[in-house]
Amino acid sequence: MQTTITFRTDEELKKEASKLFESLGMNLSTALNVFMRQAVIKQKFPCSIDAPEIRDAENTYPSGFFAMFGTLKDGGIEEPEDLLPEEVEL
Repeated sequence: MQTTITFRTDEELKKEASKLFESLGMNLSTALNVFMRQAVIKQKFPCSIDAPEIRDAENTYPSGFFAMFGTLKDGGIEEPEDLLPEEVEL
């Protein structure tokens, strides 16, 4: 059974992400499903977060974000090893 998720994001971010994922052979919906599946499989945030341009990251992310996913300083988030689109069954 399928369901719909609606969320708000920056228009330019959506455009850039769509372009990136299309170059990888998938649409935005498929990419978000890959992300969610990897999070469920690994039971954690499935990729690292690199944000060198953010000087005040703890005030940029929502309350509780770092408690749940780790900090940029401690590298507590691992990179997924098998996130290729052809390996993901949706």
